[in-house]
Amino acid sequence: MKDRWIKLPFIHQKNSLITILDDFSYSSRTRLLLALEVCNELDDENEKKYRLRQTLYTALWEFDDAITTGFDKWLDNTLLIRHHAIIYHSLNEGECGHECQLCKGNYRWNI
Repeated sequence: MKDRWIKLPFIHQKNSLITILDDFSYSSRTRLLLALEVCNELDDENEKKYRLRQTLYTALWEFDDAITTGFDKWLDNTLLIRHHAIIYHSLNEGECGHECQLCKGNYRWNI
């Protein structure tokens, strides 16, 4: 069975989303950050994932390729790749000297 972004644990969804926050408009970024803050306060994993996904679906209307491809497929194509990059980075953490785009983005969006 093919990997799906929607099946990832919330923390992995959150971390992959953080890598593209700058691509969203200010208002969508604000909504997404607020959703992430609310999700961090929730206990139920499924509720966190649902709230994040619903907010993300609203924000994805900004991207023509997400609309054309379909939101779930776009999430799989875009954020699942980011998730795999994060895993690779964590396994090879010392190589970048904390100067790579992933480290800089994680520091900037320290959520």
